Order: sequence, then structure tokens, then C-alpha cells
Amino acid sequence: MSKKVGNLIPGPPEHPSEQHNLNDIARAGGLHNFQLLLHETYGDVARFWLSDSTLVVSINDPEILKKTQKVGDRPKELFKFLEPLLGPDNWQVIPAEKAKERRKIIIPALGHDVVLKSSFNTIISQTKLLIQKWSLAAQEQTIVELQKDLTKQTLNIIASVAFGYQLTATERTRLTESFKNVLTEFINEQYQLPCVLSLEERQKQLNISLSILHDTVEQIIQKRVAERNENEKPECNDILNALIENQVPPEEIHMGVIGLLLAGFHTTGITISWVLYLLSQHPDITMRVCQEIDDAIESDRELVYDDINKLDYFSMVLKESMRKYSPAPYAAREIQQDMELGGYVIPAKTTILYPIYSVHKNPKYWPNPEKFDPERFSESNLKNIHELAYIPFGFGPRSCSGMALALLSVKVILVMLLREFSFQLVPQHPIVPVDRFTLWSEHDIKVTLSKR
Repeated sequence: MSKKVGNLIPGPPEHPSEQHNLNDIARAGGLHNFQLLLHETYGDVARFWLSDSTLVVSINDPEILKKTQKVGDRPKELFKFLEPLLGPDNWQVIPAEKAKERRKIIIPALGHDVVLKSSFNTIISQTKLLIQKWSLAAQEQTIVELQKDLTKQTLNIIASVAFGYQLTATERTRLTESFKNVLTEFINEQYQLPCVLSLEERQKQLNISLSILHDTVEQIIQKRVAERNENEKPECNDILNALIENQVPPEEIHMGVIGLLLAGFHTTGITISWVLYLLSQHPDITMRVCQEIDDAIESDRELVYDDINKLDYFSMVLKESMRKYSPAPYAAREIQQDMELGGYVIPAKTTILYPIYSVHKNPKYWPNPEKFDPERFSESNLKNIHELAYIPFGFGPRSCSGMALALLSVKVILVMLLREFSFQLVPQHPIVPVDRFTLWSEHDIKVTLSKR
């Protein structure tokens, strides 16, 4: 990539002696905050450099983004930090045509209406276990860490629904902690963020966490292989079975299962935690949501599948939460030919960043973007929202293939929790969004509970 051509696009000064613009990302506190600063300073089309040859062009305007919606390739360089976890040719970065083939397997196994309805009971039963645990916390007035508990629970759901595997309590804890350790280290290394531990200590912790993840996933796969050897027509009709049936190579299945576990539990649990955080700050909105739930679902009966679609204001609250705290703060593509975007000719092989966190806060499309306002998504306002101004699951040929299951899980869990509990934030506890491939709160979100 010619520096002269790349630098025709506005962006921050490059510092080759300071990791190009990596130090700028670190100083901003991560790529999610860097997006905001980048576009506030340089406009809707802005560039930065990750290396001598890696130009990244970030597009903050939905109308300009629209021109890229058929682009299906992803940049290997931007996701290189995931290689120790997912391998060099993982589903994040495989070419567009191969990704299309894999999506034909994955989407029916995760998003078909029959699959969703059968998953519903699993989500209900797993959430009941969490309610039991939290009821005790409410009784004893102990502090609950939302992200820690919710990611464990949603990990259990995705393992059961997608792979037919029941995780033990020990496995849940080890997997969630290992994913957290790995992603924290990867992001710190990618953007040269400051760390407390020494390099040797970090590498040791990383190796242990990677071993736990790979060993557990192999155990999940081998259990299914053994079941298939015993029964030519296994009862499970899930994604793991679909991958084996379609003769996907074993090493690709292994990396795919890790990727699906990561994507499935991480974003789902984190999304729920941010919704509860926002509701804890807005009692008037919470009261309206709970009233809608109470009116739609009689107190003496359980939630049923069709109830979810009756909750219009609840859906508005969820959408506004995912706008304000996008679970996936960015996505990226790689263009294969020169493309004109926002008045600039972007050279082929350039990484195009979809700065989701920043797009969702673009004041041109979202007036007063820091305000939590579910009315943005009311029926009367929906027609005014640009189709790409709200993209929590991405868009185009590489959008989230598990969106339907993720949304069902989030809605069911939230409704069940809001029927049972009121949530109070722990005073003075800092809430600092950080990029760990998804948008976490650095010190978790701590609450106390009371029964409704």
C-alpha cells in the first residue's frame, strides 16, 4: 500500500517508532473509544495505520457504508490476534465464498423456527437455575456480578443448544475465565495496552487458558463422535451434527466450535448485562417494561414462546440498549478492488472498518446519542432510522449467523429475570466499557437484588 495514496484520506499522524497508530488506540483506551475520537476529529471517512502496509479506513456514515454491503471478505491482518485461539484459517477470516458455504450449514442449525422453538425450553430451564442462585443472593443481600454470572449461564445454553453438551459447573467456570483471559491478553497485545502482569506471567496464563479451551472443545466433539458411532441416526439435530454430516474437516470443526462458543455466550451474556445496567439507572423505564411484561404474562403461568412477540416496549428497550452499548463494537471487511467511498478512492486490499460503536453514536442519525431513549425505536420513529444506522449484528454477507438464537436467548432470559427481581447498582462501583472483542465492563457490573 502506497503511503502517499493512503494518506490522502484524513486521519491521525502516523508514528512508525510508536507502533504506527497502535499507541493512539491504546491511549484512547481501546478501539471502541478510538473510533469516536477518530470520527469526531477527521469526519465520516478516516484512516489509520496498523503497520507499514496495513491501512485501515473507517466509515462512520451509514449511507457510505451501504456501498460496501456486498463485500464479503474479511482482513486477516486485523484478526490475526485470534490465531492462537481459532487457527490461521478460522471462520472469521476465511474467503467470502467458503464463508457462504459454511453459513448454509450454520444458519439453519441455529436460526430455523423449529430449532428456536426447541431451544426455548432449554433457555427456560437454564434461566430457572440462575433465578434459584440469585434468589438466594437477594435473600442474603450479597453482591451479584452480572457479566460473570450471565456469561456462565449463556455458555451453558449455547453448549446445550448448538452442541448437545451439558457443561458441569466447573467446566463453565473454567471456560468463561479462560475465554476472558485469552481475549484480554489478545487485545492487550494487539493494541499494546498496559498490563499489570509481566510478559512471562501473561504467557503462562495464556497457555493454560488456551489448553483448557482446546481440551474442553475436543471433549465435546469426541463425545458426539462416540454417540454417532453407537447410533447411525443420532437424536441430536444441532450444529455439531450438521458439521459432521457435511463432512467438514475435523480441525475446522474444532476451531468452528470454539468460535461459536465464543460468539454465542460472550455477546449474549454481555448484552443482557448492559440492558440491566441501563434499566437500573432509569426506574421510570423499568416500571413501564415490567408493567408490559406483567400485563402480557399472567403471574400464575410460565413464559411461552409466543409471549416474546407481544412485548413491543421491551423490544424498544433492548434495541436502544444495543445501540448505546454495542456488544460487538466493530466489524471489518477487505475490499478486493478499488472503491470510491465518501469522495475518496480506496485502493484494493484495504481494510474497511465498520465502527459500530461510533455509528450507533453518530449525532447526524442519533440526536443526543448518549441519552438512553427507547422511543427512538417506536413504531412512528422506525421509518426515520437509516437501515445501516443500527447494526448490532453487522450487515451484509458476513452478518452474525446466530442472530435469531442470540435474540431469543436475550429476550427470554431478560423477561424471566425482570419478572423475578429488581436490580440496584452497587454505589461507587466504576463502570468502564472495555474492548475484549466484545464490549465488557472492565470491573464487571455489580448489583444487589430484591425480589419483586
